[in-house]
Amino acid sequence: MFKVLISQTCQKIINLPASNICCRTLLSEAYKCSTSWNNRLSSPIFQKVDPDKLYYELENNFGPNGKATAIDVDIYANSVNNIDHLDSLADLLHKLRLSRETSNTLDSTSHAVIRIFHDLGEHNELLTILNDRINYGIFLDPFTSNILLDHFIESKDFTSAAKIASMLMLQEDFTNDINKSLSLHACLQYIQNPTPFEPIVEEPVVKETKPQGKKKQEEIRVRVRFLRNEFFDDHFDLRDGHLLVGKTLHMIGQNLGMNKIGNSCSLLGLVLHKKFEKAQEFIQTIDKNSIYDEARDSINTALNTVEINESNQQLIDSLKKSVQVLSGGCGLYENVETMVKDSIAKQEPLDITEQEKLHEEWNKIREEKLQAQLDRFHKAKVIAESEAKLKELEDEERKLWFFENEEKLDLEIEAKEDFYRKRMVKKKKSSKAIDEDYIP
Repeated sequence: MFKVLISQTCQKIINLPASNICCRTLLSEAYKCSTSWNNRLSSPIFQKVDPDKLYYELENNFGPNGKATAIDVDIYANSVNNIDHLDSLADLLHKLRLSRETSNTLDSTSHAVIRIFHDLGEHNELLTILNDRINYGIFLDPFTSNILLDHFIESKDFTSAAKIASMLMLQEDFTNDINKSLSLHACLQYIQNPTPFEPIVEEPVVKETKPQGKKKQEEIRVRVRFLRNEFFDDHFDLRDGHLLVGKTLHMIGQNLGMNKIGNSCSLLGLVLHKKFEKAQEFIQTIDKNSIYDEARDSINTALNTVEINESNQQLIDSLKKSVQVLSGGCGLYENVETMVKDSIAKQEPLDITEQEKLHEEWNKIREEKLQAQLDRFHKAKVIAESEAKLKELEDEERKLWFFENEEKLDLEIEAKEDFYRKRMVKKKKSSKAIDEDYIP
């Protein structure tokens, strides 16, 4: 854990009260579009749904012979309104993820899951689900990510806000201006007082015991669920908070372009991500006045925490010298705060309109898919009943015309007996065959 070093020129800015640094009342209450979102509950679909009964029915349908579908899980996710149902919802999401129906998961499912966990205040469980994409398959959209970023920033939980920002980085999606500015603000606040993204688990100390006498030492085997490949993709395999925030800052900086904020974020991100060679190359391409002093001080702090060895000492020393000459003045945090306010003022009305359209569209899609599913089930039922009736008629016909077709039936029986007799003889011969190359 490191503390941020502050230059004297920036001391006044950094020591401003938290209310001045952290943007307050970021998104308006209208951004949540609660009215249009709750309109889905007026649909006849949800008026007849009992979450408890639906859960048990879906749980059974996810069995070997079940027919649970993605639309069923979507209906359950949108009907949940009680904290007691959240465990059941997580269970169904996991079972859906393990089925072939996972490819049909609706966008409204992820949106509903994130909103209900957020509304009920279960943010730790929500972050766990969002971070386990393989087992749950829940992904952020621009609107839910903004709602979560707004909540965590206002509650000064910058670690959780930085987690949301890093998830957007993993999805490689910073097209929404509010996403981008809030994520940048969250990451810059996080590196001032960083805490681990995941709790540090201390490994138990195993005491070595000397074998007594000539007794053979027992081999200990440990069962594992699966073995991971040694390949490290430097993206989805990232777990360390500093590396994730570093890559997030670099991606945002690249998205902002070659301006003062963009350059500061890109260079700071490269250093936090421990891409020191790329950082050195990046410094050579920019003007020394295009990096804010706050970013430079954070870079120096990060470099001072790097473990020095023979392989990287020369590179780190060279990078430190290059960073020292950077001096673009103060104002990073103030300008980022301004960028947040400007992006919200510009993008919020557009997002509200887009959300309202999406809510109506999702309601129509849900009704259409449910009706299509009911039609398929009805068609399958009619076909099954027709086949059963046809088989019944065929059996009745065989009984009525038995004596007329007696010779034909005898020939069929004889042909089947010959077939199975030849098959048994072939099996006996193959079992007695001896491989000449076999060596006992």
